[in-house]
Amino acid sequence: FRPNQPGTDDKGLSAPHTGIGQFAMGDGAVRSISENIDDGVYNALGTRSGGEVVGEF
Repeated sequence: FRPNQPGTDDKGLSAPHTGIGQFAMGDGAVRSISENIDDGVYNALGTRSGGEVVGEF
């Protein structure tokens, strides 16, 4: 996987777990995130020093 390459992510995110994906956080924690997460919250989780207040997800 090469991030930020136009046209190479044709599968999107996926996981073998029904309804969730597991993600490593910057502090080393692993969190399960629902496939129904709000797009705005999901995008805010992926920014660096963006200043977004994410809250619970």
